[in-house]
Amino acid sequence: MTKQSAILLSAIRGQHLGPNRIAERIAGVGIPMVGPAAAAAFDLDKLSFARAPHPLEPGLESGIAALMLPATPAQRIEFLPPLTSQQTSAVPFRLIFSVPDLRHTTNRLQALGLPATKHRPTLAIEDPDGDQIVFIRTAKDIP
Repeated sequence: MTKQSAILLSAIRGQHLGPNRIAERIAGVGIPMVGPAAAAAFDLDKLSFARAPHPLEPGLESGIAALMLPATPAQRIEFLPPLTSQQTSAVPFRLIFSVPDLRHTTNRLQALGLPATKHRPTLAIEDPDGDQIVFIRTAKDIP
């Protein structure tokens, strides 16, 4: 990418999302893995990731390997424990957005006809495959 292209992209950042977007920032992703510890070890050793002090979603510490992206430590990749036999999705995935106000986000989702499930202190909507879009409150003290 040329310097001129980078400047242009920076100038139009977020303008294509529309005025009614619910979130402006992806906080991270959660991916189920058969071996979350092995996946984390690879990313730490080979890809220069750093271990995050805590996962993005409070209360999900058990079995999660949370890593900070090398260039953007406020963004995370979280390796989740593998699926259980009760889960129906073949590849559940969590796309995590940060929002300034979860109550406002709940109201916006309801207005759009999207049922959201509250998991204190998060909010989630699920697609037909079982994948989730999760909303967390914007943290002022990330990482």
